Amino acid sequence: MICPSCVAGIHKKHDLVEMQVEIQRKVENVQTRIKLNESKLKELQDGETKLRGIYTTEQEYYKNMDAKISEQEKHILNILQNHTRSLKDELNEKWILIDHSVSGEIKKVIESGTKLEAQNKTLLEILHSNDPVKIFACSASSMKIGITNFNFKSMPVFVPNKQHEIDLKYGFLKQMSFNEKLLSQLKKDRIPQLTCPSRIASNSKGYIAVVDIHSHEYDGRVAVLNAKGKIKNFYTGHPDINTDCPFKPSDIEVTQQENFLVLDCQSCCVHVLDERGGFKGFYDIRHINPDGSPQTFALDNNNKYLYVGYSSIQYEDSKAGSKCV
Repeated sequence: MICPSCVAGIHKKHDLVEMQVEIQRKVENVQTRIKLNESKLKELQDGETKLRGIYTTEQEYYKNMDAKISEQEKHILNILQNHTRSLKDELNEKWILIDHSVSGEIKKVIESGTKLEAQNKTLLEILHSNDPVKIFACSASSMKIGITNFNFKSMPVFVPNKQHEIDLKYGFLKQMSFNEKLLSQLKKDRIPQLTCPSRIASNSKGYIAVVDIHSHEYDGRVAVLNAKGKIKNFYTGHPDINTDCPFKPSDIEVTQQENFLVLDCQSCCVHVLDERGGFKGFYDIRHINPDGSPQTFALDNNNKYLYVGYSSIQYEDSKAGSKCV
């Protein structure tokens, strides 16, 4: 503590009241700095907690993916071993066939050669005996020798197939966005909320809009989720547009005003939804290409131009303008 009397005694030219005010101001400044530091410290601690949460989540992803890759490695090795074993079995069968065939032919050749050698030996003995009777009795015909077979189905040649190398590349690493992880988690938890998500868009406020197809005729809806993955709204079309024309969303975009634009490929309209999926209005784009069916679209960076991709296939209902819109 600072004694005002001591201060006044030393600095007699200063007014005591002014000194007290200045000291109080300094004290308040220090207290303000302490509060500011405490606030920043709290912010840092919250940030550390959040970072540790991210670290734990990513570490869990890493361990799970590493385990899956190892499991897939065993699966690939098993496939490779089975295929190699099959090739070797086939090769062994071919070798056994050739072994028996060629070895049998070699045996015949040896046996025929042995007989010929014996016959030749006998003939030489008769010839060297100078015995007219034996020579006269000797047959002039030679022993019949079968034709040696040299035509065999040779061993197959092993040709490594490069296609197998591609087939063995089971899976790949994909950098997933937050939205993909969120939808993947929803699917993992088996929450029966989405049928067939085909398009995803999100705004800066954390709302996520998902085009969800739920029939083979591509009828669908737009599910709007918050940042935690909880469904906030389902948009299934508007009665002024889709009374006789089923809602078939094919694409979705986000505007600078945080609105969602949904392309309805059958009614040829763009539905405008607010950030929570509520209907705000629509644009009729049939006049752009009356003979086509809009399938996809995109906004330029300045939100000035809308680029629409058309298909030559057109729905029957969209041809009759009176039915749609």
